[in-house]
Amino acid sequence: MGAGSRMYRAFGLLLSVLSTASLAQTPVPAPTFMEKVAASESGFQLGGSDLHGPAATTLAAAVDQARYVLIGEAHFSREIPRFTVALCHIMATQGLRAMAVETGPEAARIVDADLRRPDRIARLSTFMRAHPDAMAFQNGRDESDMAAACAREAGPAFQVWGLDQEFFRASGFLLDDMAAASSGPVATAAIDRLRALDRAATADAVASRSPGRFLVYTVTDGQMEETRLAIATDGGTRTRQLFEALAETRAIYLASASGPERTPRQAHQAHAGRLSGPGSGRKPCPDQVR
Repeated sequence: MGAGSRMYRAFGLLLSVLSTASLAQTPVPAPTFMEKVAASESGFQLGGSDLHGPAATTLAAAVDQARYVLIGEAHFSREIPRFTVALCHIMATQGLRAMAVETGPEAARIVDADLRRPDRIARLSTFMRAHPDAMAFQNGRDESDMAAACAREAGPAFQVWGLDQEFFRASGFLLDDMAAASSGPVATAAIDRLRALDRAATADAVASRSPGRFLVYTVTDGQMEETRLAIATDGGTRTRQLFEALAETRAIYLASASGPERTPRQAHQAHAGRLSGPGSGRKPCPDQVR
């Protein structure tokens, strides 16, 4: 009985040793990429125009070594403008000179011209009432305040650059600027005809609630070519530049609307979906007409 008991104990010890050896030989799985990312995470907080927390030091060091800083944004978020201003605060000491945004170059000129004016918001609101949806972004309070704050941080050389095409309802202000810049009677008459078409198209589109009836969709190739030739005759350099912006925007929206199952409404829906609305987190300018 005693010998059997000792044998059981010895056998149990053998099993225990074998089990421990087997566990020791089992390889530990390498951490996945996402586990490595999670392990390296650190946080920061936004306070005024500064970043605070352990990640702020890491981010500031990376920004200091960069010539360009790209911000992957969620549109109409209030946090993104605040975060951008904090980055501008860091970059200003390194010679921040410009902010490139997702809007048209001509729309960006309007934004840039008013950045340092005390009546900036009032002027932006007046423009948006006259030309609703003439720009996709930089037409809300949060984004306008962001650009103005970055301009203050960076100094007088700072500019806003627009790197997108003009928005689908930019035709009104582009044609107004063409009329103001045009220097000859031939170009002026052609531009006036296009302005009349734009007013009629806008009224029709608003009444019918159909974006496919705005000028960029309804003006014909012949009408555009007639205006182009007239501007080439005596319109001047600035007028030609503005007309090319309108022609480019029209071409892009027409190309987006082409296809058997795509309508003008669908073509501009990605942009139209960016407009302020309930739950967007966006603060429009006072009296802004959308």
